[in-house]
Amino acid sequence: MDVPFPETPRLVDAKIVEHPRGGRDCLLATSEDGRRIAFGFEVEGDRPGLVVVDPHLWLAAGEEPESSPAVFDAVEEPNADDWLQAVVVHPVGNEWLERIKEEHPAAFGSWFAQRGYESGGEEGSGSAL
Repeated sequence: MDVPFPETPRLVDAKIVEHPRGGRDCLLATSEDGRRIAFGFEVEGDRPGLVVVDPHLWLAAGEEPESSPAVFDAVEEPNADDWLQAVVVHPVGNEWLERIKEEHPAAFGSWFAQRGYESGGEEGSGSAL
């Protein structure tokens, strides 16, 4: 069984919240230490990837381009890669990431390979994605 990185608590509950008109969605999760977290996935720009968001602002900006101030204001943590293992081992989190991978293959692939990082990316981490 995969275990989250030690500094990242395991997710005990998660659900996908979809934008009503097909815009951006988010993953609402609760960690084992009781923290409630909303994850989004930025697909545009030069650094696509997992982000921690304010779910109300993120969904309200669902049809806005990612470069809009409304989307920028929704992002609380612009690089949430530390949470990847916790998200991927949770069945709903994994389903959410698989949807993103299917709907945005180029952005997902760029993020997952993390070509912008000096030491490589998640490709060789053993993750099932």
